[in-house]
Amino acid sequence: MKKVMIFSVLTIISSVAMAGYQYTPQVYINSAGTYARGSMVGAHTSADAIQRIRCTTEKWTSGSSHTWCSATNSSGTSVLCSSWNADLVDATMAIADESYISFQLNSSGQCTHIRIENGSYFKE
Repeated sequence: MKKVMIFSVLTIISSVAMAGYQYTPQVYINSAGTYARGSMVGAHTSADAIQRIRCTTEKWTSGSSHTWCSATNSSGTSVLCSSWNADLVDATMAIADESYISFQLNSSGQCTHIRIENGSYFKE
């Protein structure tokens, strides 16, 4: 009986360890076109072939750096922002395959805020 109980407990623990909270939001763009968010996995696994979200970063040996972020939602609406701000460029360096990305932009198309979040719940 004791062996059965131990096996049952281990089975439950291993099931819990393999399962977990999963959050894979698809791409959202606000109606003003000044804010976008979504997860890499949510865009990749969406039912449509339209959604995308990304940031691209370039750095030069001169010390200059530049980033731009873009997103396209399921309706085909797209936004793009760019920045030479070193702090915003550095934020994009944290992007991984399963990142959650959100960014804000002004009317000139400049990024005013970039948020990158990594966590086990964004994993496919």
